[in-house]
Amino acid sequence: MIPRTPRAVAAWVAFALALALFLATMNRTVGFGDRGELAATAYGFGVPHPTGYPTLMLLAGAVARLAPFSPILALNALAALLAAAAMLALVPLLDRVLARATVLEPRPRAGIALGAALFAASTATWWQQGNGFEVYALHVLWMPVVVLAFLRFLDAARPAPGQAPTSDAGRRGLVFSLLLGLAATNHVTIVLVLPGLLIVALARLGVRDFFVRWMPRLLPGFLLGLAPYGWLLVAAQRDPAFAWGDTRTLPALVRHVTGDLYGGWIFSKSGAVALQARYLLIRVPWDLAWVGPIVCGLGLGLLAQRTRALAGMALAFVLAGLAFTLGYPVSDPDPYLLTTVLGATLALAAGLARVHERLGARVTAVLATALVFGNVALHLRDCDESRNRLAEGFVIDLLGPLPEHSLLFTEGWEIAEAPALYFQQVEGFRRDVTTVNSVLTRRGWYLDQLRRREPELIGRVRVAFDAYRAQVAARERSRGIAETKPEYEARVAFLDGLAAAAMVDRPVFAMTSLPEVRATWQRVPWRLAILLTPDTSYVSEPDWSYAYRPWRQRLDTYTTEACWAYGSSRTRRADYEARHGHGARATARIAEARVFDPGIRLEQVTPLALGTDSQVLTVARFFRGLDAARVPVANR
Repeated sequence: MIPRTPRAVAAWVAFALALALFLATMNRTVGFGDRGELAATAYGFGVPHPTGYPTLMLLAGAVARLAPFSPILALNALAALLAAAAMLALVPLLDRVLARATVLEPRPRAGIALGAALFAASTATWWQQGNGFEVYALHVLWMPVVVLAFLRFLDAARPAPGQAPTSDAGRRGLVFSLLLGLAATNHVTIVLVLPGLLIVALARLGVRDFFVRWMPRLLPGFLLGLAPYGWLLVAAQRDPAFAWGDTRTLPALVRHVTGDLYGGWIFSKSGAVALQARYLLIRVPWDLAWVGPIVCGLGLGLLAQRTRALAGMALAFVLAGLAFTLGYPVSDPDPYLLTTVLGATLALAAGLARVHERLGARVTAVLATALVFGNVALHLRDCDESRNRLAEGFVIDLLGPLPEHSLLFTEGWEIAEAPALYFQQVEGFRRDVTTVNSVLTRRGWYLDQLRRREPELIGRVRVAFDAYRAQVAARERSRGIAETKPEYEARVAFLDGLAAAAMVDRPVFAMTSLPEVRATWQRVPWRLAILLTPDTSYVSEPDWSYAYRPWRQRLDTYTTEACWAYGSSRTRRADYEARHGHGARATARIAEARVFDPGIRLEQVTPLALGTDSQVLTVARFFRGLDAARVPVANR
């Protein structure tokens, strides 16, 4: 079907350009963070971390299984497609807002909507969702779809002056509420658009009409849209390779879907708001090409003059995203700014319309083009992940050198466990290595899954396991979060017993010194891992050609932590060699450590989320310290 209206042409042009940009810059393999876990659970039709994201998991699982190329490449391409497909809803949404706020003809309206949509796509916040498989790729599509559906419903329920009344308000309301429910099954932060939608609804329909007449009629569609959550019950019953939360019972499903794990996180850490505000003061203007907020301000002024409800909606979107990000004490909050970017885009489109009214079409076209190209140039370095193979290399360099049937205790979910889950479960790389996340062992579902996955090994420490499992169950029944002293002691006894039992017939490793196991065991640096052994004699390290490939495009905690893990593993080995009288080998390990320097310049480190720029600076100073004459010791 060939698009014939200016709005349809603009939407498809925006989609094509955004898709080309995202495909060209997307990651070709697994990234850090949750990407590996989500890819593995999608491929295996399992259950990922809360809230489960069943809509995306079902769609992505089918794509990964049916694609004629590698699953992760298919999933990353799906993310690019979804983030770009948002343009097909965003352009009509912008056009609709401009139609109510201006008297522009369809062609210039569509042109402004095209420019504003491409501006949104080239913000780092939006662009990064098209770079690798994550839940926010679908979320970024749902946002404009839901808002557009709601405005269409309002236009039918209460037409604007001069518009003919329609009789399909009920149908449009059902479509909106169904879409809202489906969007919630992908990511619950879709609720951040609701304050803005409520402002428009009350302005158009009034309090009584909306809450009394329409809310009861919208609720069934919303509940129907939540139906995909039922898949989590089915998925867990299949006993997949990974099923977070063990959602085989209704209470477990409810806890998982409601994000019980995150219940106390919002505004839960003292000082976190100040740290996030410090970050946002730079991040948001940079994301909007520095001058974008000026155009947004012009747009909000125009909307406030002509349609206050839409001005309130746009401003509410901006503030909702900022408020959530301020209160959420995590080091990677950027996706929660998507609502802010949506609101800013609405304002920016109105700002371009104001420029068009005052200065004409040519100036508007030049300004819109400059904003888009400026955004692309400004964010290309951070958003081009086409050569980023850090996570893949890290997993290969972590698991590859380990002897067969090793037991590996991990702690780093984002840089180790999540990407390793994909390569082990989907690509079949080093499936013989058993990984145990010492942090997740505080979760009952993880312990149960570990028992099912390794029955023989757990059977060796059944008494310690059962005692610890009972302690965890008692805490979870009481909805407690803090670990009690008896539970801690039981956990130490279990982990120590598990390591000792495994040593009977397999090597045991950890990613850190693992203080939960006995201090009398020797900690021997072994590439990226640490060998735990009661033998105090010298242990040689296996030869290994690193799969590490430098990627210095973006400055974040994941990349710097990975580089630090490489570098510190070499300095630990240098210290070990020095203590055994091997000075030449120690010097060689220090030289090896310098290879992993991420090249951070101290003066270029700007505030990062949750104050993690301090960690980045620590890593930079660590690598600078490698030039010292002494053999450094890396402690963690």
